Amino acid sequence: MTGINTSFDWAGGGLVSNNHDLAIFIKSLFDLKLINQTSLDQMTDVKFTKEHENRYGLGIYESTYNGETYYGHYGFYGSYMGYCPKRNMVLSYCISQAEPELNVYSFINKAIELLSN
Repeated sequence: MTGINTSFDWAGGGLVSNNHDLAIFIKSLFDLKLINQTSLDQMTDVKFTKEHENRYGLGIYESTYNGETYYGHYGFYGSYMGYCPKRNMVLSYCISQAEPELNVYSFINKAIELLSN
């Protein structure tokens, strides 16, 4: 439970999940347990929509971490869940600071690099 009303974050629905929940969801999505292949292909048909923004499909961003392509989505509170089909790897993180004193992208890239070695 939280004292914060999370329903203000546009279409987020005010859902609260932990990283494990997000990992299960994104893996199930790509394992076709939630939708069929045609729908997943449509979701991951990403295109540039705005300057200086990752390519976006139907609810899915294409992001690059440590040289690998991930498909997923960023959350309002510094969170991310993504799946790398090439490595069959889920990435889910939460940097729970409004304005962290670090470059989150660089931090996560370094963490993946260390874990990969």
